[in-house]
Amino acid sequence: MSSSWQTILNLLPLDLGSVKHSLQWVISESKDKFYSNPNFRPPEDGRSVLGKKGMVLYLIHGTADYPDVFNELIGNLLLKLPSYVYGIRNVTLEKRFQGLSIEEQARQIIGKMKANGDTDVGFIGHSRGGLDAQRVDAIVTKEKEHNIRVHLVTNVCTPYQGSYLAIRPLTSASDSVAQMAIGADYLEEVEKEVMQSSAAYYFILARNDYIVEPTKCYLPKYVEQHPDSVFVIENTGHLEIIYKEFFFRRCHTILEKLESSLKPRNLATEEMHEEKPLIGVTSSYA
Repeated sequence: MSSSWQTILNLLPLDLGSVKHSLQWVISESKDKFYSNPNFRPPEDGRSVLGKKGMVLYLIHGTADYPDVFNELIGNLLLKLPSYVYGIRNVTLEKRFQGLSIEEQARQIIGKMKANGDTDVGFIGHSRGGLDAQRVDAIVTKEKEHNIRVHLVTNVCTPYQGSYLAIRPLTSASDSVAQMAIGADYLEEVEKEVMQSSAAYYFILARNDYIVEPTKCYLPKYVEQHPDSVFVIENTGHLEIIYKEFFFRRCHTILEKLESSLKPRNLATEEMHEEKPLIGVTSSYA
C-alpha cells in the first residue's frame, strides 16, 4: 500500500466511510494477512473447549470487495482482543469476479483453514461474507473429516432474507448473487442450518442500508430465540458501517460474551452452582 494513499485515508473522518471504502478498493492488496493477538494465552486444559491454539478470527469481505476494508476494525480489535483469540486472519478469495457460488467460496476458506492448521474459528463477515461464513459452518458440521469447529458467526449487513438488488442481469452473471435473491431456495436452506447450528450467530444492521434492507439482514426465528443476537447501528449505511466506532464496540462485546460459552459444560455447571445469593444486599443501580 502506498504510504501517501494511506496518509490520505487516515486523514478522512469516519463519517466519510463511503469515500474511504472506495479508496480502499483502489489500494487494497489481494492477499491474506495474519495479525497475532498480543494478549493471547493458550487455554488451560479442562477449562476451555478450544485447543492450545485458541480461536482464530476470520474476516470475510463482501461481493466485489477487498480485504483492506477491514484495516481499521483490525487495528481496533487488536487493542483488546480476549486472550482466547490466537489472532486475526483477513482473507481474500480467488476467482471471486468469476461468478462463484457461496459453496465454492466457503470451500476456499476451509482450504485456507486446513493449510493454516486452524481448528477452532470464529467469523466476522460483511455482506455476502456472512453467508460465506455460514456455509463454512454448515459444511464442517456435516463433514467431520475437516476437523474444524466454528464457534462464532458475526454477520454485518448480510442478506439472510435476500437483497432487492439481486436481480437480472446480476443473477445471471454470478451464482452467489443469484443465491442472495429475495425468496431464493438457497436462503430457506440457510435458515434451517443456522437454527440447528451450535455456533453463536450475531446480526449487525445498518439503519440506512440501501443495498441490503436492514429488515432483510437477520433471521427472525433465530432472533426470537436469541433476543440479544441483533444490533442496529443508527445513521450509517452498508459500506460505511465498517468504519464506525459503535460497530467496533459491538464486535468487542460479542467476542467478550462468547468467552463464557467456550467453557466445558461440566465446568460451566459447577461455576453456576458455586454462585451464592447475596443476603441483605440491595442493588445500588438505578
